[in-house]
Amino acid sequence: MEPMGGAGLGICTFFASAHPNESCGMNGLPLTPNSIQILGEFQYLKTLKHPNICQYVDICRGKHERLMVVSERYGHCVADALAAGSPLDTVRLAWELLQALHHLHQHQVVYGLYYMTRDGELVAFPIGDVAYLAPEVLASGLTTEFRSGAKSDVWSAGMVLARAALAGRHWPRRDVAQEVMRVFRLMNSSDVLTELADDAQARTQLKSLPEDLADLLRQCLTPDPAARPSVS
Repeated sequence: MEPMGGAGLGICTFFASAHPNESCGMNGLPLTPNSIQILGEFQYLKTLKHPNICQYVDICRGKHERLMVVSERYGHCVADALAAGSPLDTVRLAWELLQALHHLHQHQVVYGLYYMTRDGELVAFPIGDVAYLAPEVLASGLTTEFRSGAKSDVWSAGMVLARAALAGRHWPRRDVAQEVMRVFRLMNSSDVLTELADDAQARTQLKSLPEDLADLLRQCLTPDPAARPSVS
């Protein structure tokens, strides 16, 4: 393994969904356990390296379809800074985040856990934080009729950057149902960034943003995925 600099190791544990008892494929043979399929998909993620992406290190399979994913983990990360309201260089964060997404999308990867579970089909829980999921993803519910894609990542990046630029820890906290209703409301908005600023009582911060940064955020937060730009 290559040196990780100032990074440590973090572990994420989850369970793959199990096949119904005595289920077989069309050829009559037993189906491959979902945890084994995830192990296979994970091998590709280990090959992805970029200065703005935490490196996946290893994966272990335990009993009852339990999986443990080991990856780089830093003592200070964007999520912690946002929760604490620490000041962030939003322009630099935008550049690094979009560079990372561009690298992933070039390799046909949307999100690590989403990729290794084959668009969430191999687990029995929804993937992602509701507050940052794109409207088209939430509108599809927990079905697999809509696949989260590169344009959905752009919306999520816009939400992260909007929070960093506008409010930090003063970002309104809501339960899951309230977050879903808010995103559905934003689907009909002509200016999502301004609505987010109003929710966070951050109009002053919005007015102080550089014009090009505000324009970038508005493009990322375009409700219609067909009109939303890609990272490239």
